[in-house]
Amino acid sequence: MDYAYVRRDITPPVGIRLGGYGHRLGLSSTHVIDPLYLRILYLVNRSGDSVVITQLDLLGLYREDAEKIRDIISGRLGVNRSDVMIATTHTHSAPETIIPMWTHTFPYTKEQKDLYETWFRKLLEIVKEASDDLIYSIDKVSSIRSGYKKVSNLCFNRAFRDGVVDNELSILGVEGDREKIIVANYACHPVTNVGLGISSDYPGEISRQLSRKGFEVIFLTGACGDIDPLQKGVRYMSYLGSVLSEEILSLYYSSEEILSEDLRSLEEEIVLRTRAPNKDLDNLLREYESLKNIYGDTRNLLFDSSWIDLLYLDEELDLLKRGVREIRTIIQVIRIGADNVIIGVPGEVLSETSLLIKEQARSVKYRNIMISAYTNDYIGYIPIERSFIENKYEAKLAKWSFLEKDSETLIKEKILGMLIKLAH
Repeated sequence: MDYAYVRRDITPPVGIRLGGYGHRLGLSSTHVIDPLYLRILYLVNRSGDSVVITQLDLLGLYREDAEKIRDIISGRLGVNRSDVMIATTHTHSAPETIIPMWTHTFPYTKEQKDLYETWFRKLLEIVKEASDDLIYSIDKVSSIRSGYKKVSNLCFNRAFRDGVVDNELSILGVEGDREKIIVANYACHPVTNVGLGISSDYPGEISRQLSRKGFEVIFLTGACGDIDPLQKGVRYMSYLGSVLSEEILSLYYSSEEILSEDLRSLEEEIVLRTRAPNKDLDNLLREYESLKNIYGDTRNLLFDSSWIDLLYLDEELDLLKRGVREIRTIIQVIRIGADNVIIGVPGEVLSETSLLIKEQARSVKYRNIMISAYTNDYIGYIPIERSFIENKYEAKLAKWSFLEKDSETLIKEKILGMLIKLAH
């Protein structure tokens, strides 16, 4: 088997708006804590079958933007687009590539919009250059390793006091003459940095620490829809990265070698129904403006926790104007060797769902299962039935949560069917 690997800096300029936290209130970034990267791993076997695992330190990508990147990579490498996976780490200290928040309360200034658009165009150019470099850096794989283990006491289930945590750390190690690359998968929200600094969060800390020991890391964020780190702050970011990097390295050296060169990828579209506000647009606008006027200077929201009411009205306005009642998205499954799979899901999967998917996958034939969330698209949270019953944040209507209640079941069924197909 052959491989090629590239890593490129995609850090945006200071001043760009960051996504994932409403409490930033549309403020621009003020500094860089650590860089953001694009990483691409290309594998091709002697039969000409190939897979391309692409990871970006971004909050996420909607399908339209992910497809642009897939088209560039597949066109440059001459592979099928369905063999290319676009995963994002979901760091909350990267640009608002998804879910621009507060679009009515804090609309983008012209300067902020221009800065974002210029950076995103440059990102696509970097993808082109990186894809071309892959062609000229193909080398022989000397070994591929695979393994998984439990790593506990780093995260908690923020939605349910008695909720489960999928604390399985999984790795695939690819070793060549020039590089040692580890694809690592773990489920914990990358939300340790809560300020205005650009950061790849704890996945970046893992990569930095392992790079000092001669390893490149492609981190696939797992099913962490309701899983947060035990603490916030850059100190815990460093601690979390340190613990996980040590566990990844230990797992790498104790893992088993994959004997089969089999590479397969399967992609299928799925149609999901969506929810929308059960309100009249004019009445919703009046309700929003009335509440907004109460605050006067919206910067006062920094000192009043009831800003959440205004936020959700802002979100409902966006959803009502969009008027979408169903979405078409994709699920992707990559098989490496006989019993290792990476399941690409386009939204925020909960731990409860992740554990059920892994149980199903192991009942089919698979041993090492990676669930890569925030992959190839972003469709928001995929809540379980209990989320709706208890009116949890993950199910409350917004641009990050608009799927109908049956979506989680449909996605699980789709994944199981695809796993069965790939097993033969």
